[in-house]
Amino acid sequence: MIVADIAVNWTVFFVVGGLSLFGVSSQSLFAVLILVTARPLWRWFGPSSLGERADLNRDA
Repeated sequence: MIVADIAVNWTVFFVVGGLSLFGVSSQSLFAVLILVTARPLWRWFGPSSLGERADLNRDA
């Protein structure tokens, strides 16, 4: 959904105007941050790692 929002905002920025460059570029950078960190965070907080942490706590 954020990709569609970014595409619409960039299209409006170039065709119609009225949006700030800071707004559309910071939204795009935020999407890059989400894409870069999604997989490592999913592995860290995902169901399999929760089970592994529970096993570690049980052994203690």
